Parts: sequence; structure tokens; C-alpha cells
Amino acid sequence: MKKIVSMIMMLVMMVCMLPSVNAADIASGEGNDGESWRLDSSGTLYISGQGETFLWYVGAPWYEYEPQIKHIVFEEGVTIIDNGIFTLPKYENLTITFPASLEMIGFYGEEFGYPEPEECDLIDDEWGLKKDVSFIVIPGTYAEDYVKRKGYNYTYSGQHVAEPVQEQVQSEPVQKNTVTTSFGATASDWAAPEIELAYESGLIPEVMVDFDLTQKVNRGEFAAIALQLYDVLENTETPLPASCPFTDIAGDVNEIAIKKAAGLDITNGTSPTLFEPLSNITREQLATMLCRVMKKHKFEGWTLETDDDYYLNTNGAVKFADDAEISDWAKPSVYFMSLFGIVKGIDETHFAPKNTTTQQEASGYATATREQALIMSKRIYDKADML
Repeated sequence: MKKIVSMIMMLVMMVCMLPSVNAADIASGEGNDGESWRLDSSGTLYISGQGETFLWYVGAPWYEYEPQIKHIVFEEGVTIIDNGIFTLPKYENLTITFPASLEMIGFYGEEFGYPEPEECDLIDDEWGLKKDVSFIVIPGTYAEDYVKRKGYNYTYSGQHVAEPVQEQVQSEPVQKNTVTTSFGATASDWAAPEIELAYESGLIPEVMVDFDLTQKVNRGEFAAIALQLYDVLENTETPLPASCPFTDIAGDVNEIAIKKAAGLDITNGTSPTLFEPLSNITREQLATMLCRVMKKHKFEGWTLETDDDYYLNTNGAVKFADDAEISDWAKPSVYFMSLFGIVKGIDETHFAPKNTTTQQEASGYATATREQALIMSKRIYDKADML
């Protein structure tokens, strides 16, 4: 008996002497802005960096592991995080740890945060953050009052650690409000900040400065928006082409812009001779035409005829649940734009590329608006050097 007890004690001592084993890393790497990351087998994603660690790109390398990620830890030293990190459609019951060093949430790489709660889009529905996601709120910071006012749950452990929300606070549906911009246009309250920046960057065509931007954008208006973006990127004024095949644009307020955009190949007609300037455009058409602007700006020699020769890398883009409804010709542009956060879904999983039923057509389900077009134009302008 003594011999058995002695053997058991020896085994216990040997086990105690073994080194403790932490969850093994299953992936790791470096980000675009000096940050490093690693994902361990417990589902914890650690992101570290010093100072202004911007995480604005939706196509970050760890996103292919998205279903496995249960917790994100921003380690000490990080002072600025971009809110683009929170627009991840598949995260369920995600918890997030913010460091004590955090000073602000950035905005798509811009060097500013949200000093006032009403300006904080960190958890706004427009950015797709799911309501069953919990996150840290440091008492006294800009985010605390904002979340309370929005009716979201949040937890605070005293050590900047977020925990899963067990019971969701129910809140009344938020009515979409409109505001008047500094230059006289009408915009949705959620869109107004980016619209103001688009105006400051010279991206809004002169004929649209006093429009109701919440309304549907037609093909003529979008040709003007696309042309304006191209001219700003190129720091030039596109000359009027010698000829134009469209017979239905004479007298249209955007006639000149349509001719110039067609001459650049960034837009084309609905037939060899018709443009249909007053027809609405869909979200997949919007993404495709904006992608053409980017190609025209970046690739010397690009034309519509040679478009297939210019490959867009969409590795890492999360497939939308309605992928089957996205036209094959639009998929490269849609997913490339999605990868860089330029286009977003209408909810966490759906892109709504085009109207497929009479009811959807009547409600404008997948019909693009003027402010959506301008915001996408602004995001391309901001990220032109990265695309």
C-alpha cells in the first residue's frame, strides 16, 4: 500500500513540474499599419501595436478565421482603433477587450475620434454591429452615454474587459432623420458627416449641391458623380469628347457629364444609342461603375474592352448570403469594394444587388440613393492609394 501511495505522489509531483500549456496559436501575421496579430486555439484574437494603430481594412488577414473568433483583445500600447474593425457580419456573441491606453475610435483611417457621444458611430446600426455583441465602455468616455442613449447593453468589469450580453435591451425603432448640410443639401443624419467631407473634397457635382440626397440616384446623376471623382483623383478637367452615340441625353442637366464619362469608359449605355439618364441604378451597378473609375485612375491603358485583363484580388472578402443574386459581371467589383469597406450590405449578411421582385422594385429595396453614391465615391477617394 505504501508503495502505491508513493507512486501516486511521485506522479503528482511530475505533473506539477510540467510547464503550463497555453492555447496554441493557429495563425499570426503583420498588418498594414505596423500592428501584429495572432489567433489562438481558444478563439482569442490578439492585436498589438504602438500608438495610432488603424485597423480600417475589412480585408484584414485574420478575417478568414472569422467564424473561430470569439474574443478580440487590443493589447496595451494601442491608442487609436478604427471603427471599421466592428463591421464584421459573422461575429456572434463577440467580446472585446480595449486597453487602458485607448484614446479614441478612429474613422476609416482618419486621425480623429468622437469626443462627443452623439458623433460616435462605433455601434451605430449603419455600421452593421450586431446588437448581441458586447464591448468595453470605459466609464466617463465619449462612448458611455452614447450606448445608454441607443438602448444597447454593455458591461464593464472595472478592468476594461467586455462580457457577452445575456439579455438584450429592447428599444424603439429609430426613425431615419434628415438634416440640412452646410452647403444646402438634405441628407440622412447618419450620412451627413461623410457627405460634408465629400463636399470639402470637391466630390459633389455643382448641380447636386442643393439636392435631397436621400432620394434615388439616376444614371445621369451618377455619371456626374463618377466623373467628378475621376477629375478630383486626376486633378484635371476631362475634355468633352468629339462625339457621343447617345440620342436621349440632349437637354439633360447632366448631358455634358454623361458625354465625358462615356468618353472615359467609366459608364456606358443601356443600348448602343440609348443612355436612359433618368433611370435608377442598382447597388451592383453602383459598385461596378465606381470600380471602373478606380481602374481608369490606376491603370494606364484600361478600357471597357480590356477590362477582363485587369484582375481584382478579392481574397478575404466575406461572401454575402444573397451572392446568387449578384450578377456574375458585378461580383468582382462588389467583392473588391466590400473587401476595402467601400460598399456595405444592407444588413449583416445581405448586399441587395438588384431588385428581383415587383415588391422590391416598388420599395426601392436595392435601388441606390444619391447619398450612398457620394459616400462610396468619398471612400474610394480616401483609399485611392491603397486600392
